Amino acid sequence: MVYPADGPKDLVDSVRMWINNRLGLKDTIIADGAKVARLALVQQLDSNKVDLAGMTKDFPDYQTQYVTLWEISPVFETGKVLTYAGSIYTYTGGAHGSTVSFGSTFRTDN
Repeated sequence: MVYPADGPKDLVDSVRMWINNRLGLKDTIIADGAKVARLALVQQLDSNKVDLAGMTKDFPDYQTQYVTLWEISPVFETGKVLTYAGSIYTYTGGAHGSTVSFGSTFRTDN
């Protein structure tokens, strides 16, 4: 994840809010990117624990791999706009995983 550390306040706050919302940290602006990563990781692990507990309860002998990958980074920038894109890949066993992609473009002047 490429988390904005500095720049125009309105732009930085907007990008941070967008990233935080994508990671499930709703309506929060957190300045520390490492803290955001830790909070998102704890939240994802808690969710995974619930999923895995359900799987092992229903299928006690079932062995699986469980993968969740998040990627968020800037992909385009000019003096007027900044575009971030990201994806979430999840594999919980079975034939294949699932990918969700998302993006947003921000005006740099406001």
